Amino acid sequence: MTPPVLPPPEEQLVERRQILDEAGILRSLKRIAHEIVERSPGSEELALVGIRTGGLFLAERLQKLIASTEGSEPPLGAVDIALYRDDVFVGLPRPEIGPTELPFSPPGTLSTSAQGQQIP
Repeated sequence: MTPPVLPPPEEQLVERRQILDEAGILRSLKRIAHEIVERSPGSEELALVGIRTGGLFLAERLQKLIASTEGSEPPLGAVDIALYRDDVFVGLPRPEIGPTELPFSPPGTLSTSAQGQQIP
């Protein structure tokens, strides 16, 4: 049986450390946006989905960066995973569940209209 991993001694802990400054974050996001576009079969097939809340902010920034190079913004969706967290009922205050918004049909799915008819 493996003994539990102990945290480092207090004198080795650093209260705050800056990993990237504003320019470094922008460079990294631009690189990620370019990688997304390069690996996509075509920008017209591309859609972004962010996990609320922090992931949605990231997806919005990537959407703008992709639009600046491709000429059009990919559609943006958002999902809330509050009820799927493994710690949702342990020590967290009452979770606030946000809506899932996918203003596009993911590949391999069918959309339905308000009347329940399938839309190809």
